[in-house]
Amino acid sequence: MGGQSIQDFDRAMAVGIRRTFRKEMIGALREVLDYNDIENIDDIIDSIEQAEKEDELKIPTYLNISRIEDLILHLTALLKDSIVAEKCVNKAYKIACKRTEKQTYQAMEAVIFNLNSMASRAGSQVK
Repeated sequence: MGGQSIQDFDRAMAVGIRRTFRKEMIGALREVLDYNDIENIDDIIDSIEQAEKEDELKIPTYLNISRIEDLILHLTALLKDSIVAEKCVNKAYKIACKRTEKQTYQAMEAVIFNLNSMASRAGSQVK
């Protein structure tokens, strides 16, 4: 029997996952900085986002830590403490990965549910 299919589904989802991870990374970094009693968190996050807009900094992507050193160096310059900066970035990265996985799983459940409940062409039957 026929069914629904989406070619290059992974590529289509990659853009959304990238956006979700970036949002979660910024949020997790904010939480970790707050947990470590760092002052001026809003200024630090604004500096990171501004550096990213100006292509001076690339925030790491999901399961690709090749850019994490740049973020650690940028945060070290702001905090004047490399050990705290490294710990904060690494912890935020782990949190962001977990949250992204959870949100991606929920999004995939929704897609599968919607595909399974779509009416077929033959008589609008639900599979």
